Amino acid sequence: MTQIIKNKIKVALIGFGYWGINLARVIKNNSDCELVAIVDTDETKRNKAKQHYNSCLILKDISEIFELNNISSVVIATPVSQHFLIVSECLKRNIHVLCEKVLSDKIEEIEELIALAEKHQVILDVDYTFLENSIVKEIKRILDSKQLG
Repeated sequence: MTQIIKNKIKVALIGFGYWGINLARVIKNNSDCELVAIVDTDETKRNKAKQHYNSCLILKDISEIFELNNISSVVIATPVSQHFLIVSECLKRNIHVLCEKVLSDKIEEIEELIALAEKHQVILDVDYTFLENSIVKEIKRILDSKQLG
């Protein structure tokens, strides 16, 4: 009987705030992934990450993940104002990116990030957390029906 050995996706999480905590749990519980590092500039958040994820590196600056040879993808859960810089740095280093929320509040930056992902042939994806939420869908249905206002 042949056994197939599957390599896990080595993931770094950038941002350990409200959503980052949830994303860390999901990554850690995914049998296809290995949570290698958590990055946050806030010392309190890093300490919290150390309590829950002592088997991975807890880092202060994103530049530290670029020194690691085993990161193939990052999940970004930082404020939108930081996304463009972080995402572009990851894409330029051929790292796949899943970005929580929107990529940017500027269409020009989004277009540039898409072009970078295509140029470096890496995956760039965005997690719209509530896009499939039934309440959000119902509000959209009501708005589209022009029942309000």
